[in-house]
Amino acid sequence: MQKRLKREKKKIINKILKVIRENRTFFISSHMKPDGDSIGAQLVLASFLRRLGKDVYIANRDPVPVIYQFLLHSSDIHIVEKVERNFDVAFILDCGDLQRVGNIIDLKNRVKIIINIDHHVDCELFGDYNYVEPRASSVAEELYDIFKQAHLEIIEEEALALYVGILTDTGRFQEANTTPRCHEIVAELISKGISPQVVSQKVYEARTEPGLKLLSLTLSTLEVTADGKIALLLITQDMYKKTGARDDEVEGFVNFAREMEGVEVGVLFKETNVSNQLRVSFRSKGKIDVSKIARLFGGGGHRNAAGCAIQGAVEEVKQKVLKAISQEADNTG
Repeated sequence: MQKRLKREKKKIINKILKVIRENRTFFISSHMKPDGDSIGAQLVLASFLRRLGKDVYIANRDPVPVIYQFLLHSSDIHIVEKVERNFDVAFILDCGDLQRVGNIIDLKNRVKIIINIDHHVDCELFGDYNYVEPRASSVAEELYDIFKQAHLEIIEEEALALYVGILTDTGRFQEANTTPRCHEIVAELISKGISPQVVSQKVYEARTEPGLKLLSLTLSTLEVTADGKIALLLITQDMYKKTGARDDEVEGFVNFAREMEGVEVGVLFKETNVSNQLRVSFRSKGKIDVSKIARLFGGGGHRNAAGCAIQGAVEEVKQKVLKAISQEADNTG
């Protein structure tokens, strides 16, 4: 089984490398509200292509979060509503479906070939070529394999971006997707000159005063179900206004709900700029697969980390989510 999967992975990577060799212009994008893996992966792939003499354009709907702007060439990521250029190839990274890209480009009419690189178990195979590896910790890990198969040495700036992708998507190497291979890859990346201490300070120890004030208000909304297994947090638009915090500063807030002793699922509800819409982030421990819950509401993610958007008033949405979590818990037994 393992040998067959390795053969299949090698085969799809070889096909991707062939497409790269035979084409000149490349578009790279990832999901809205980008995280460390999506940003790191885009920068690494762009560097890989440029080293091969290719013309590369990266564009996202949403800006690079401040905590990732220390990555070299992060300013090369264009923030646009719509890309009005034609390309030979589009790489779509870390997206379970094309909706997550935010309709940033007319893929049907502006791109000849779509390559989908993802690691979500529920990924829709929307590409002409689909390199989807649910066992991979991150898209960064998948790109590491492309470098290896292409026999291209990873340089320090690429190692840093790969490290950030793996670090953040494994939750500082604490989530279930942290594997022995993850650590083997990271050991090699560190040997390129990466300082785990410096990266940790940049990513996890750079909260602003407004961000901390928002965290304080968020924690004050804590609700725990009677059985102590589900913890809920809420961020309202008024809380943003009161503190002056940025939207990208809430990354990681949901983990505080899950970190409570006895809690199996932590949920963060966040009011958006759209009337009566909440972004919902899920984190779980152990057996409960929150990606199944998120999919019920049109979202997705991983077993222990997922998200979605739900229309409705806060209390209405809370009740829907609590019911879905309870049903999933019953199904898992």
